[in-house]
Formats: sequence, structure tokens, C-alpha cells
Amino acid sequence: MISLLVRREVAIARSSGVAVSLVASLLILVASLRPGGSAEAMQAHVPVLTLTEVFRIGDENAEDGLLLGRPRDMAVDSRGRLYVADSGWDGLLVFSDTGVSEGVIGRAGKGPGEFERVSAVHIDAKDSVYVWDNLQKRITIFSPDDHEYVHSFAVLSDRMIIGGLVGATDRGFLVRYYGIPGWSLPASMENLAKVKLLDWSGTAIMDSVAYLQGQETLMHDVRGMHLPFGPEPHFVLAPDQTLYYGSSSAIHLVRTAMDGASNEAIDVPHIPVGVSKGERDRIIQEEDERVFRRMLRDRLPEIKPAFVRIVPDDEGRIWIALSHAENVDVVEWLVVDSTGTVVARTELPEHVRLYAVRDGRAYGRLTSPETGVPMVVAWAIDHGE
Repeated sequence: MISLLVRREVAIARSSGVAVSLVASLLILVASLRPGGSAEAMQAHVPVLTLTEVFRIGDENAEDGLLLGRPRDMAVDSRGRLYVADSGWDGLLVFSDTGVSEGVIGRAGKGPGEFERVSAVHIDAKDSVYVWDNLQKRITIFSPDDHEYVHSFAVLSDRMIIGGLVGATDRGFLVRYYGIPGWSLPASMENLAKVKLLDWSGTAIMDSVAYLQGQETLMHDVRGMHLPFGPEPHFVLAPDQTLYYGSSSAIHLVRTAMDGASNEAIDVPHIPVGVSKGERDRIIQEEDERVFRRMLRDRLPEIKPAFVRIVPDDEGRIWIALSHAENVDVVEWLVVDSTGTVVARTELPEHVRLYAVRDGRAYGRLTSPETGVPMVVAWAIDHGE
């Protein structure tokens, strides 16, 4: 029997004009009948988390006068200080555990401790700060507490495109790379995404810590575009230096420790969400080039990715943001332990993007649906009963 949750999803699909294909229907039926029970049954009686706002940064109506460009990444240290990589600033923003500004790390430039585009930040267990400059393809390290410049090095492309810093471990730095069809790469590198382990000089210690199929790219002449609703590779490093990775085609994640321990798989049942006719038509109509419109008609998926984002917390769990149907303005987040068991869930507005979960708080970007202004928000997590 199809579960009530499946019937609810189908009702949502119909109300929003979704043409639920035979493939989608079969996938939904399989999800409801798989061994161990349906996704709904497996999530029954799971605690619902409540997130209560503690502070926000960048609100136009606030008195602090601090406006943001576009927050790209966030990290939190052991003292609760929040570090924000924002496109509107030349350095890394630092805030106290109450949201008060504590200054900026670095400045504009190309020299040591200077940046052109700060786009990622990582904090290790000792509170050292690692900053990724996407234009200079450079990792810069700052000391804990006083944030003095320590060291920096540029990352080499090695024929593949550098995707950015995943994180820092005791053994070195994890950096993401990906290949694009049409870039004269060997066949083994095309449409590939992988993570390398680099030492302090940028030399590869391990050429492929993890690898996945890259996001499908539509190519015409020299122009390319990612296939909308196509599965994407995800790589995230947890505070305990465990790397989690997986394609968003399903909630199948691999966890691997940097100490050489064997890999373990995490599988979570989910109910597929269809791409509606309205979404499909809109994407095709908004494309200017006829060649790409034809490609989109032929290759747009009928099913959305299983998830859109994964965020590890400091308790060995993964927060997973599921795809949602058209005209549904909330995103369901599952909190999953190392065995793949859903231990909690919550719902957040679709214009919220989480970046970090630590010490009972969640941190993310909130984009105002009315003005489009981005803000940084910290929420206290209430686990309820």
C-alpha cells in the first residue's frame, strides 16, 4: 500500500502541475515498499527540531550598519566565534558568539595575507583559520586567537579545474577538482569530480582520496552549462576529520576517515520529487540559444536530485536538505547518524542555506524573499522531547 506520505507528495505534485511520469511513480512505489519499511515509516516518531533565531547580521533595518554582498561560506571556532566569507568584503569577517563584529582578517591584494576573492573558510580543532581565495587559487593559514598570518601557497590545477578547499586535516589539505568535457582532458578525467590531499607546499600526497561522476554539462562550441536538476557530487569534511561524499542522485553517502580506516556507506530512503511541467517549460523558454533549448528538451531529468545540500555537525551526524516540489516554500532537513538512521528532522524556508552546525547552533544565509538582501543568521537548536 502506498503510504500517506507518498499520497501527500502526489497531491502536491498535482496541485502544482507536476506530470508524475511512470518512472517517478515506480520510484515512489519502490521507496514505500523497500525492506525495513517506507521512508515515512522509518521517520515516524523522529524528533522534530525547532530552530530559534539568536542573532542576524546584515539586516537593512538593524543599527549595526553592516551590509553583506553574498555570504559564500561560514565556520565556527571553539569559542563560538563566527567566520564569514562574503563576496562584498576583501577579507574574512569575524563575529563574536553574540553576533558582534570583531573585525576583518586580511585585506585586498595579492601579497601574503591578502585576498582577491575569499570564498571558503575552515577552522580546525585548534582554531587555526584556513581561507580559500578562489581567484588566486590559494590557501592562507592564520593562527588561532590573534589571527596572525602563518603561511600560504597556491594550488596547482594539474589540468583539471580547481573547485576549492574542502577542509584541513592533520595530514594536509583536501582540495576539490573537476573536469569538463571539451577541455582536451583524457577520457578518465572528463566529467569527473575528485578530492586530492595536499601537503603544506601544495604537493599531492594522495591524488584521489575520493571521486565521483561530475555534474552533467551541456556543451555547444566553447560554451557549456550544467544540466538543471542533474545530480551533483558533494564532498564535505566533518569536524572530526571524516570526509563524507556522494552524488545527489540518491542519499547514498560514503564516509572515510583520514587515518586509513575502511570506508562505510550511509543509505537513507527518500521519496523522489518530480520536475513539474511548469519548471521544465520555464527552464527551456528562458534559454536564448536554440541548440541548448533542444538539448534541454531531450535531457532534462524527470526526477529532481534526492538532496541539495549536506552539512556535518560536531556530533558525528549529517544534516541533509531534501529536494522539494514546485510551489512548496519549505525545505525538509533530515539529521542522520553514522548508520544512516534518521534521528531528527526539521523544516526551514527555501531561502535559508545552512553552512555550519556546532555547539547547539546552526549558522546559515537567509535571503530576504522581499528584497533579495542576504543576511547571516544563527539559530539555537531545540531538540524537543
